[in-house]
Parts: sequence; structure tokens; C-alpha cells
Amino acid sequence: MPPIVSADQLCVALEDTLKTHLVATMATLGYVDDDYDRIKTWQQVPTLAALTTAQLPGIAIASPGLVAPPSYSAASGTYTATWRLAVGIYVRGRDHADTQARTRNWCAGIRLTALGHKSLGGVAKRTTWTGEEYADRPGRETARTLAGGVVALNVTADLIADPTAGNLPPVTSTPTSVSVQ
Repeated sequence: MPPIVSADQLCVALEDTLKTHLVATMATLGYVDDDYDRIKTWQQVPTLAALTTAQLPGIAIASPGLVAPPSYSAASGTYTATWRLAVGIYVRGRDHADTQARTRNWCAGIRLTALGHKSLGGVAKRTTWTGEEYADRPGRETARTLAGGVVALNVTADLIADPTAGNLPPVTSTPTSVSVQ
């Protein structure tokens, strides 16, 4: 795996992996209808709650930072670090039960897609699943057909330690606007 420059590259790689493989994963799981065919909003955000006004279903990807201090290898001149990445999914359903089922199903698809493509297109050394949560948004009494879920992943990659050493990889920046698929 080539060394990366920032966690932003991991977020972009995770988004690209999900865009490429998530619909096929959902179909393999048997979730096939108009509501599972595509994500309408993809966004990289500072917090997952920033996506609550997006066209649904919508995915937000955020990174709160490192899981533990990185380790340095003098032999390779790189740090190895593990970042927490969170993938939030917001969905609407026909009623409360349908919405909750769709949230759990999308989370399963996100988890299985990430674990089935652990290198995230050759950027990461490994990806592990660390948690999953589901929540009504903004509340069961307020909106019974709107819900969200989060899949937490730990993603490990090598990080460039010396930018003067040459051979810096190209940096793919986070899009500044919402991309609709």
C-alpha cells in the first residue's frame, strides 16, 4: 500500500468503495427495490448529523481522528496509524417498523461492503468493524418515518513521515459540495 498524506484520503477511498460496491452488496443480501437501488446523497461532513437535511437515502462519512497513537518505522520512513471512520446512513420508510428495518439493512450492507473490500481500493492496510448503532431521527414521536444508523470502522494505513523524501502520492480532496448519485 502506498503511504497516504491524510485521513481525508481514507474517507474518499471509503466513499469510492461504497459507491462502487454497495448496491451489489444490497442485491446479494436480497434487498432489491427502489429504496435500495441507490443512495441519493453522498457527503463528507465534520459530523454525521450534518446530513439530516439531505435527499434520502443519504450517506455521510466522517472521521473523528486517530484510535491510538501512530507507530513509526525508521526502515520505511512512515508512520502506521489507525483512524476511526464513521459511515452514517439516513433513510425514510413507509412507517416506523419499515424505516427501522431499512436502517439496519443499509448498515449491514455498508459493513459487509467495507469488510469485503478491506483495502478500500488499495489505500488501506486493513479495515475492521468496530461498532454499529441505530437511532430515530429526530425522535420517534416527531418523525416515525425518518431514521439513521452509523457503522464505525477502524482503518489502518501508512502515513508519509517526511514530505521532502519525494514520491508524494496525489491527494484527492474531499468534495466541497454534496454530490448526488
